Amino acid sequence: MPTAPPSHQLRLAVGKDGGPEIFRSFQGEGPVAGQVRAFIRLSGCNLHCRWCDTPYTWNWQGTDYEHVDGEKFAPAQEMLRLPVEEAAASVLALAAPGVVITGGEPLMQPKALEAFCQQTKSGQPDYRLEVETNGTLKPSQTLEQLVDLFVVSPKLPHAGHEEDVAAPALANHRGNPRAVFKFVAKTPGDVETVRRLTGGIETNRIWIMPEGRSPAELDRHLTTITPAVLDAGFNLTDRQHIRLFGDTRST
Repeated sequence: MPTAPPSHQLRLAVGKDGGPEIFRSFQGEGPVAGQVRAFIRLSGCNLHCRWCDTPYTWNWQGTDYEHVDGEKFAPAQEMLRLPVEEAAASVLALAAPGVVITGGEPLMQPKALEAFCQQTKSGQPDYRLEVETNGTLKPSQTLEQLVDLFVVSPKLPHAGHEEDVAAPALANHRGNPRAVFKFVAKTPGDVETVRRLTGGIETNRIWIMPEGRSPAELDRHLTTITPAVLDAGFNLTDRQHIRLFGDTRST
């Protein structure tokens, strides 16, 4: 497999140590929850969810985006650029069976993302590539072939978007057998919305996750949504990293 052109750079979030947010941990959500992964967090997002747990990747000073924390961030302090060769080497050095490429929204950097995936696979062909995305941007055929798992998180109305962003996300990925769908929910009504939106998609590809950035908030919403999730036949996922490490960077 060809290596990436040297000109490509990734825009990465800043981790808790002040360097790029590349780290090793357990995946806390979705179909591979509990498994060890390397993580790399890209900066920038085309959506602006009011409950997002990584607002430092998009809620910049000078913007009017609303967020529950009310804090704005300086891009110069929260974003680093790293050549894909260095990023891939850092990820592979973490001794994990695969990497979760998250954000922000990774597909905002399509060429650099492709180059990173090619570089990583060239160093370790069996290495597993998993991308977390809001689904609104359709991946290229090259990226679809490189990535082993797309975890697509279409946003429901409670995320604070005026337009319908869930339907396009589903349309972009429902035909990809390597894609699963993870919805954030607070109420049984949210689960019913998912049921309505996902007609025709196998229920074993759909995961419901409680909204929450603390164990207490997760518990409250889990209690509320669990009966509806069971009734719909969807998968239920927790947010294990919040319980293990709290709502902190690089975990």
